[in-house]
Amino acid sequence: MTTLKSVSQLQYRTTTITQGLREAALEAATQCGYDRTDETLLHSAIDRIRWVTPQCAQTFFSDSLVPEGEWSANEIIQIDWHTWAIAKEFDARYEESVVERVESIVVAVPPLLSGEIFSYGLGPEYDWLHWEEGKAIEQELPTEVFEALQELIAREWRSQVIEVAGGDDDYLSGIHPRLQAAVAAVLCEGE
Repeated sequence: MTTLKSVSQLQYRTTTITQGLREAALEAATQCGYDRTDETLLHSAIDRIRWVTPQCAQTFFSDSLVPEGEWSANEIIQIDWHTWAIAKEFDARYEESVVERVESIVVAVPPLLSGEIFSYGLGPEYDWLHWEEGKAIEQELPTEVFEALQELIAREWRSQVIEVAGGDDDYLSGIHPRLQAAVAAVLCEGE
């Protein structure tokens, strides 16, 4: 077995990606793509799902394949995802505190579809054959991230927002335009 150093070494085959596979991949990103202890997941998105060729699966993951292992060389996929999360503790930095992660995993389809992929812990216990962190893309946050931040402002962070604003008439001018209405609504209710 050859050690996989990067997903860029893999080759792919053209095979249909079912809706069930897409849903399982998104669930995996939702469960695994952030620190569940200290962060709140704001949004996750699947960038790409690709079937690894049986030859690559045999080259890099032969220990996990039948007859000795659990899966067939035809059952290996790579999933690339994005997640956006934020610390559960309010720090008054709003969108500036969002952590964007870009990750790739290589996994066998059976544990992914069965939900075994996110049983506990981090790493091999998820039945991942390979995990790789990508580089975050510096761009405007997705609409869904701002919507999730608005919900946090209105609910979990409500009292902290009121406390931090502390009667500062200019407080809203420093808030991102897409969050101003949510902050203003909390401040009006707090008066």
